[in-house]
Amino acid sequence: MNGKELLKSYVEKFNANDDEHITQYVSNAAAYDFLADRIPLFECPDKDIEETYYFRFWTLRKHIKHTEECGFVFTEFLYHVPWGGKYNTIVCAVGHHLNEARWLADAPTYVEPYAAHFLDDYPQAQEAQDIDKYIVIAQ
Repeated sequence: MNGKELLKSYVEKFNANDDEHITQYVSNAAAYDFLADRIPLFECPDKDIEETYYFRFWTLRKHIKHTEECGFVFTEFLYHVPWGGKYNTIVCAVGHHLNEARWLADAPTYVEPYAAHFLDDYPQAQEAQDIDKYIVIAQ
């Protein structure tokens, strides 16, 4: 099985086990097409690690949300929660989301507006410039 066939088999498995109650930018039906050209393909003799690798990207795309105001963000929660910030984002997840999303082939499309969303909402972060290390795009 080649890399894209392997990805497709995992996406089909994950989709079959998910009741998609909330759809954001990339639906379950579009998950394979979205991921196939954007993520590094991975094959591993340990199938648990391999499945976890693909599950992380499958899950990451569920949290991509397009907003009219600032472009793309990553939600931390699919359902609205009262402690969530604007667009159901939370600042403590930013590092994780940026670290995961940097592997997407078109990462700047998603990462840059998301980082700007928090820099605009938290101006003190501009002074710290710690966020810059997360915007490095893996090639």
